[in-house]
Amino acid sequence: MKKSVLFFCLLSAFSISVSAQKVTINITGIKEIKGNILIGIYDSPVNFAKEGSQIKLISVPADSKTVSVTITDLKEGKYAFTILHDKNANGKCDFNLLGIPKESIGFSNNVKPKLKVPSFNDVKVNVKDSLTLNIKLFNF
Repeated sequence: MKKSVLFFCLLSAFSISVSAQKVTINITGIKEIKGNILIGIYDSPVNFAKEGSQIKLISVPADSKTVSVTITDLKEGKYAFTILHDKNANGKCDFNLLGIPKESIGFSNNVKPKLKVPSFNDVKVNVKDSLTLNIKLFNF
């Protein structure tokens, strides 16, 4: 009995690690070395780019002009990535009186929004195998 439980646990752990994909994100265009880089990961167009609706939020220090982050726990699928240079480290995007972001932002596929946030379909990428994304931040 103990051997079969151990075998099942090992098999389950193996199948979980096999399905996890590796995504490396190289972020450029960081103008000031301060604050944090926030990476939002979305798996659905529902509430895309809305604060608190991401499936995962990663925060790393903005400690150089280029930051690389590797994510190893995503399952195969379609994801959209948003990047924010949270200069004041308050955990959110700050906007001016007109609703324009004051902080640098970026999206997977390097989509630049025109007058609104791009759609999930515009920025989604297919995570099937190891993937490297190069995302450049920009200001309005």
